[in-house]
Amino acid sequence: MVTSRSKTFVPLLAAVAVASAAGAQPAIPLDAVGTLSSDLRAHATELYAADAVTRADAACELGRFDDGVEPVVPLLVALLGDTTDTPTVECRIRQFAGRSVSIDWLDDREWPPTSPGQEAARALGRIGGPAVQPTLDALDGAAWGVRMNAARALGQLDDGRAVEPLVGTLNDRDARVRAQAAGALGRLGDSRAVEGLIEALDDDVVEVRRGAAWALGRLDDSRAVTPLVGSLDDDDASVREQAAWALGRIDDARAVPGLIDALADVAANVREQIAWALGRLEDVRAVPALIDALTDAAANVREQIAWALGRLEDRRAAAGLGLVLTRPDSDGDVREQAAWALGRLEDRDGIPALAAALSRPDPDVNVREQAAWALGRIGHAEGLPALVAALGDTDGDVREQAAWALGRLEHADAIAGLVSVLETPDPDADVREQAAWALGRIESRAATAGLIAGLRDTDAEVREMAIWALARVGRTGGGGPNPNPNPNPNPNPNPNPNPRPPGA
Repeated sequence: MVTSRSKTFVPLLAAVAVASAAGAQPAIPLDAVGTLSSDLRAHATELYAADAVTRADAACELGRFDDGVEPVVPLLVALLGDTTDTPTVECRIRQFAGRSVSIDWLDDREWPPTSPGQEAARALGRIGGPAVQPTLDALDGAAWGVRMNAARALGQLDDGRAVEPLVGTLNDRDARVRAQAAGALGRLGDSRAVEGLIEALDDDVVEVRRGAAWALGRLDDSRAVTPLVGSLDDDDASVREQAAWALGRIDDARAVPGLIDALADVAANVREQIAWALGRLEDVRAVPALIDALTDAAANVREQIAWALGRLEDRRAAAGLGLVLTRPDSDGDVREQAAWALGRLEDRDGIPALAAALSRPDPDVNVREQAAWALGRIGHAEGLPALVAALGDTDGDVREQAAWALGRLEHADAIAGLVSVLETPDPDADVREQAAWALGRIESRAATAGLIAGLRDTDAEVREMAIWALARVGRTGGGGPNPNPNPNPNPNPNPNPNPRPPGA
């Protein structure tokens, strides 16, 4: 319960109900808010525009100011109830662009719609302290849009005073407000919200139950484990998916039996999230069920299952993961994940399947690269012939990874192949550098001629590595630091599906 109100904002907030009911411009005269800089005034004036897109963009712009912005807080609060749907505003796109993201990504992104009230909520969240009390007061607004967007803003304001009022809002008469309150409580991460969110798992509306499950995962409190396991039987697949994600986040072994049973869910996205959760929990009780699920009809589920088995590192999984490569599975991402998992297991039983992926070869370059990495992780001579053969792969990344793996094996039978990489030479400098490193690891004088060829290489990093390797071969000293390039670009693809939180 909010017990204090700022005298500055009381008369201004009296207009909020009027403005919210209209769902348009603030019902507060601009001159009533005090002195504004010219830039602030320009954007504040646009809050009164007839066009909803202009109002939304202006609210977004006001949230970007660091100084002197407190006087516009009542205007933004008064705009919370404006739920007019609009396309994403240019201000939001510029914010993303300011984070040095790819322009191609910006162009291709499917931007979600927004509203003036939603942009006002985001602006209040960025303004911080001066916005907390007025936004708390708006939770009592007459219009659902005011209450919903006030909850949205409070989730971003990160102030503990909001927790109890938001817990109360979980009982709001409007489901849209309840769902947003659940999301806000998840963002605040305060354990005082746990009991209220557990009760919300039984809400009549799907969006509220899903939001509560997400929030409980964010709070990471073991009190929620049993109720969330119960939500794995929810009538709605999106709630079951979110509950599985939350159980993976909480990481409590009591969830394992329920998650294992849920691997039979009818919805593929739920099974995928269950597999992720079981991988996170790393409980070997799940291994038999996960092995059986490697034949799931959905490729995204099989991929996640392979990842989970790699996380568990139980050698019982080697045969099943090997079949993914030798059957082979029809999906390259599944095969890649299985190769990674076999590398994590470090079990010799996985070598034949990994070697086959290199010597067949697998049509997917990522699978071959991951197989080479896995053979290097296992580190047994049984994988050597396939790795030597992979030095002639058509893809430079695979050849580089094979050279790294041969360095890990430190076996003299690899010398001839590695020397040929330097003497031929391989067209890729990274491959040549990795071969020099591997020869230095093997420490055999038989590599001398190849390393001398490396001293004449056109690439400075290859020459540096050859110097280091020759020093190790001749045992004349350290020869400088060992840069160990270790080229593996993606040792853990981890396809964590992570459902989208509410109100994002």
